[in-house]
Amino acid sequence: MKIVLLILLLTVVIILIEVPALIKKGLKKELKVFFVLLFISMSLSIAKGLNMNIPNPFDLLTIIYNPIIKIVSNIFK
Repeated sequence: MKIVLLILLLTVVIILIEVPALIKKGLKKELKVFFVLLFISMSLSIAKGLNMNIPNPFDLLTIIYNPIIKIVSNIFK
């Protein structure tokens, strides 16, 4: 539980440092992207801190491209 609180505290610190500059410069789209990426990274960090199993994105690519690789391989044999 301490790790979750630490991650949340660090997230708040990052927001306090970065958001005022983005608002001051009027970067609304960048601010939205910042929050989306920050939320994703915070969520993954909390999941990792709680020892949850996070799937590897490469596994999905392997599942998608493996049949294509087999077809192409058979064509060129």
